[in-house]
Amino acid sequence: TNWHVVEKADHIKVKMPHDQTEYKAKLIGHDEETDLAVIKIDAGKSLTPTKVGNSDSVQVGEWAVAIGSPFGLEATVTAGIVSATGR
Repeated sequence: TNWHVVEKADHIKVKMPHDQTEYKAKLIGHDEETDLAVIKIDAGKSLTPTKVGNSDSVQVGEWAVAIGSPFGLEATVTAGIVSATGR
């Protein structure tokens, strides 16, 4: 998640898509400069991890999606098609 979202939190709760359960989360680490925070939950069951892309193997014409809350924006989603590599 983003650091600015959890930096002053007394407690952190996480919900997964298609699951209304609220899971308690623990802050594992953060980096203020890049506005990133790593949190951990114990769901008590197996979760399906998301597939993370590899920017070294991306090809022109592939879809790309970015999801997050950067720089004070809330719940942003950006989608597009890779038009070039190496820039």
